[in-house]
Amino acid sequence: MAFGLFLGCYPERRAETAVWSYQLRRLGEQIFPWGTELQRALPTVGGILVIVGVLFCQPMQKVLSISVLTWLGEISFALYLIHGTLLKSTLFALIWLFGYEEKAIPSIHHTSVEVDKENEVEIVQYPPDMKITLPTRMKLLCILPLWWITTLCVCQLWVLFVEPRCGELLDWIEKKIFPSQSGETEKRAILPLFRTPAPSPERKEKE
Repeated sequence: MAFGLFLGCYPERRAETAVWSYQLRRLGEQIFPWGTELQRALPTVGGILVIVGVLFCQPMQKVLSISVLTWLGEISFALYLIHGTLLKSTLFALIWLFGYEEKAIPSIHHTSVEVDKENEVEIVQYPPDMKITLPTRMKLLCILPLWWITTLCVCQLWVLFVEPRCGELLDWIEKKIFPSQSGETEKRAILPLFRTPAPSPERKEKE
């Protein structure tokens, strides 16, 4: 499971900026076929390893049954939907509000050799370092907890107020498309997804 979590941390871009991600990229290039998107393949394999590990590890099942983790599981879908928007809005706003500074991060290597489909070697030159904008460590220690609290609160509100309304809307659409076929409540479906059954002899006599 630990190795699966490690694979799941593989970055989407710029894997060469850290030693661990660069080593993972080289490992993935040896295992997967040419042209495989490692930013998708490695986290997928990592997720499978974590799921299999949990299925065969009873102590981990008990740990994941803790109320706090169960609550995180309940809001996980809302967190999946909302975190990107809050990351690009709320977190960036907090960073801008608290102030930031530019830092230079050295690259692992300056030259990379890549081979295309026609087996032609292309040498790609990387800059000696990359400048990124980050807040100071003390400011980051204040910003990240504040952002996480805001995100979790928004996810909880989503679960309480948005998901039930979406469920009611889905039920209403389902009833319109698949009306009840019993008794006097029978109605014609909006979409011809199935044939209306022929009336029974008892119903003919009543009519």
